[in-house]
Amino acid sequence: MTGFSFSKASIDGNDITCEIRSVNSKFLDITFKASHKSSIFEVYALSKLKKIFSRGKIEVKLSNFDHIAQKISINQTLLKSLRGELKENHLVDQKLNFGDIKDIPGIFVIDSKPKKVTKIKSLINNAIQNLKSARLHEGAELEGIILGKSKKLDKIVESISKMIPLINKNRVQTLQKKLSQFHSFTNAEICQKHPITSSNTI
Repeated sequence: MTGFSFSKASIDGNDITCEIRSVNSKFLDITFKASHKSSIFEVYALSKLKKIFSRGKIEVKLSNFDHIAQKISINQTLLKSLRGELKENHLVDQKLNFGDIKDIPGIFVIDSKPKKVTKIKSLINNAIQNLKSARLHEGAELEGIILGKSKKLDKIVESISKMIPLINKNRVQTLQKKLSQFHSFTNAEICQKHPITSSNTI
């Protein structure tokens, strides 16, 4: 079933929004879109949706939460180790730019802020519950339409059932009339082809 839900919350003066859209599908297909990639919220949203829905193509869109729930910092221990390696290889004077370290595994550390993460999870959960209510409401409306059409069909069947005896009676009368006409025609035809004559004998 189709459905739409929207949830909004303000954190540190920033309005965080979560939109969820659902369209009909035989299977459950969930996509998560965000202005800033976050596996924390994606995993949470997918887990909640899979527990509630079994069908439908669902799209979750979380926006404007950048720098709210997560803080990205450089792994100073790893950076220090890297500088030590450069010094040993007589490259200490070489300046390190972002492009030089961005692909080093573990160089960036993402620190989650528990309270803010909880608020955003609550925001996502509210949107999911709103979607559930919207789909249930649509389901109730569809059920009402189907029941209405079913009642109309029942009335039509009932009317036809009442007409059957009358229809059968008319058919019998029509058939009897045709048989009567056929019988009269046959007698007349016999008389015409084989006339009855009388003769006097001496």
